[in-house]
Amino acid sequence: MDAFRVRLSHVSRSYQIYPSPWRKLAALLLGGRLGGKPAQITAVRDLSFTLGPGEALGLIGPNGAGKSTLLRLVAGIEMPSTGTVEVRGRLGSILELGAGFHPDFTGVENARLGCSLIGLGNEETAEVLPRIREFSGLGDAIDYPIRTYSSGMFLRLAFSVAAHVAPDVLLIDEILSVGDAEFQNRCVKKIDDFRSAGVTLVFASHDLATLTRICDRALLLRRGGVEAEGPPELVCRTYHALVARGAFEHDRAADYRSTDTVGVGVTDHGTFEALVASVELLDPESQAPLSTWPSGSRVTIRVHALFSRRVAEPVIGILLKNRLGIEVFGTNTLLRGLELPAGEERSAVTVDFTVALPLGEGEYVLTAAVHSTYNENYHWAEGVRTIPVVTATPSSRGLLDLPCEITWHAERLATRAYGERLEGSVAGKVGSEVQVGNPAHRAFLVDGWYDAEDWGPVGAVRWTRKEARLFLRIPVEASALHLAGSNPDPERWPMTGRIRMCGVELGRYDLAASGGGTSVVPIPTELRGTVVEVDIVADQLQQPSTLLGVDDHRMLGAALTRVWAE
Repeated sequence: MDAFRVRLSHVSRSYQIYPSPWRKLAALLLGGRLGGKPAQITAVRDLSFTLGPGEALGLIGPNGAGKSTLLRLVAGIEMPSTGTVEVRGRLGSILELGAGFHPDFTGVENARLGCSLIGLGNEETAEVLPRIREFSGLGDAIDYPIRTYSSGMFLRLAFSVAAHVAPDVLLIDEILSVGDAEFQNRCVKKIDDFRSAGVTLVFASHDLATLTRICDRALLLRRGGVEAEGPPELVCRTYHALVARGAFEHDRAADYRSTDTVGVGVTDHGTFEALVASVELLDPESQAPLSTWPSGSRVTIRVHALFSRRVAEPVIGILLKNRLGIEVFGTNTLLRGLELPAGEERSAVTVDFTVALPLGEGEYVLTAAVHSTYNENYHWAEGVRTIPVVTATPSSRGLLDLPCEITWHAERLATRAYGERLEGSVAGKVGSEVQVGNPAHRAFLVDGWYDAEDWGPVGAVRWTRKEARLFLRIPVEASALHLAGSNPDPERWPMTGRIRMCGVELGRYDLAASGGGTSVVPIPTELRGTVVEVDIVADQLQQPSTLLGVDDHRMLGAALTRVWAE
């Protein structure tokens, strides 16, 4: 592949381990004989692969398998002992939480530092910083020293910087598990955008569902070498088999095999004193074979088991997963209170599982197993068959296609009833005036606001971001919305923008156009007497550090002291 982004050729990385730091120092200064012979550990062993634009490679394996070392080699943090590592294009990496950040710098300052280290110039950095601020979701905390951050906040900042420097290759090591669910979803969506844009991804994780969702190839590493390679679903099955057999825990050769006993590419493990011989999907009434499973209809999953020796208390079960490895449904004869007769040597038993599941349309993977009541595994046939589930008229998304009744009615947004509902949601405390320095009014500044600052004679000023929103009660007799604020430099710092009320644009504000920094816009008649949402949208953002010569690197919109209707 000529148009590669990442290429490794027979790469190995070894470390010399001395009994103590003094032995190592003696070996370096006085020679190996005095220092003693060190132990040698090989963290990565003879790895070769090539990745092109838009490809995503997942790395899985137990702790110590070599995943993080491999990522550091690709990132250039470490050099290979043998072999070559080639990377083309701009590299972004999130390998260690907060790596390269200075604890006494603010989040914005560290973001600026990170952009510089990756190679962005001053103009590019200034352009990307507002997007980093918004994506991170840190709010005002991005202007605090990062020594005050939690691990989740570190992650938000680190990923936001790496995700907004337009990388050609992005390396991620496990740390997505640190963030909350909302931010993880945002990261996965951003990774999807990267892949659509042709960014090459190398992703190491123990979260196999996310890895399968993101990647189109996977490597299973064990003791620095490749144990399995291929589609993520199949590699994850092999990993599960190794874990089940204790291959990682006891550091011995894997006792598993891929076999055609019940299907091509099935990963089997167990003692094999009993076998899952075959699995059928049948119509419960006619017993006719089914090639698809109509969602919500009853089907029979028939499992045939063979016994090579006597098994006193056999248990037979099934497990259904979606293509991402998420377990959808599973049961067995023991859970259902069914006691099977002993499996005699050279005998067989057939178990029918008849079930109706309202599954969402897509492909599902079936596993069948034979084990004992005390969980000795005779045969676990992972991925015995793939079952396409179909719906006559798809009406939903997700794992389940559940009955759902939908009703609707039309309603104007800005009506008295809408205002009454808003009143109820905020305990009827919304007023016709918001003073930004009044703590009692803080709850009604919904989104896009910084904390109030004391500007001396001007009083309290609360800065907005690009867009800010608040709740306000509009008296019946009110005819205009008033904005009062402050502008430290009207000539160089135009503080203008638009005002919307319940999504309807009312007009424009200009805090330098009239006396006292006040702007007035008329309120439509139909909005009077209701509680409304007011949006204040700045035309442009300003940075005090460049205009006022102060140590304030926020990107700020309007500086407001009061918003009211009269």
